[in-house]
Amino acid sequence: KENLTKLSTKILGNSEKGDGYAGDIIFVFATATTDAGLTKEYNLVLKCSKRSQILRETSPVKDAFFNEIYVYNVVLPAFTQFQEEKGFTHPFDSVPKCYGTFTDDNMEVIVFENLKNVGYSLWDKKKPLTRRHVDMVINEYAKFHAVSLAMQDQNPEKLEELIGSFPDMFKKFLDSVDTEIFYGNATDEESVP
Repeated sequence: KENLTKLSTKILGNSEKGDGYAGDIIFVFATATTDAGLTKEYNLVLKCSKRSQILRETSPVKDAFFNEIYVYNVVLPAFTQFQEEKGFTHPFDSVPKCYGTFTDDNMEVIVFENLKNVGYSLWDKKKPLTRRHVDMVINEYAKFHAVSLAMQDQNPEKLEELIGSFPDMFKKFLDSVDTEIFYGNATDEESVP
């Protein structure tokens, strides 16, 4: 945490309409002055929840954002500490820096570093991933899960404290969907042979 003053921001753009079901992405360039009088520059990504009251009432958008905020504020720092204590030689660290979060009744925001500025780029979602990229993703998922498995083995109380009360977000999203819209009435006489 730094004490910054003279904050200046410029919105550089946002995600395309329809890219995110539960949220929008805003790209921001910020400058600020440190206590020592140095100017620092930040290339940021703001992940903002949708503010639509209808969406927020009919789907667990708020819960999903609260879970993600909890992961960045609590779970990942605990995983990092555990990996350092255990001397992991190839730790899981494939997450952007989270500069902070904000919540109120109608919106949640997570502020990340913009990974484009450190050499990453978005993959064209219309193209399949290459084998090399799939392998890279699977390797990082494996590291992430290895941390939780090692913690389950060596410090199960801490792991339970961290993730024991996590709701099943997939189930919450499925429960919020009107399945009749997708599948019709399964007991409809026309659907029975």
